[in-house]
Amino acid sequence: EVDKQIQQIVDNRLRDRLVFADRMPMQYFIKYYGLKVSSAFSACSTDIEPSASTIAYLENKLKEESIPVILYIELNDGTVAKTISEGTKAEAMQIQTLHNISLNDFRNGETWVSLMTRNIDVLKKALL
Repeated sequence: EVDKQIQQIVDNRLRDRLVFADRMPMQYFIKYYGLKVSSAFSACSTDIEPSASTIAYLENKLKEESIPVILYIELNDGTVAKTISEGTKAEAMQIQTLHNISLNDFRNGETWVSLMTRNIDVLKKALL
């Protein structure tokens, strides 16, 4: 059911790019749904902060393609995404990559389905 909902968003998308002000450990997801991606770091880079040129690149990508959302991943406070958001008016939103889980989510018994369901609203804002 979650896959069907995500596929429906992808099938009706107005844009096909997700922009991450963060690491981007979602290559499987991007490939599966035929999306494009721009990110501050390649895959699961160990770099701590993106360079000024990387931030400028992401800001330009958001503006050029009228992308309304800048993403950051779980267990990140979204500082870089919020900085980029201020300069572009794109909304900073967290996306669950299913690479990590917070202690609260673990204690609350969150599942793959419940975590991916959180992404549906994020994807709607980002792609529709």
